[in-house]
Amino acid sequence: MSQTIRKRADIPIEDTWNLADLYVSDEDWEKDLETLKEEGVALAAYNGKLKHAESLYNYLSAMEQADERADRL
Repeated sequence: MSQTIRKRADIPIEDTWNLADLYVSDEDWEKDLETLKEEGVALAAYNGKLKHAESLYNYLSAMEQADERADRL
């Protein structure tokens, strides 16, 4: 029972998600992807530095923001 994955162009438009609801253009998507990469680097900088409540709060806030961006992407 082998299934093949169809290309989006082969699927009737009424059976696809409206991706414009997420990103108006490919450029906007690419920009968010680059921002997420930068956020990952910033989060990694917290390694070994979560010893105080303020730094933990800042890390968790940044992590939540990056997580929301990743979900959207």
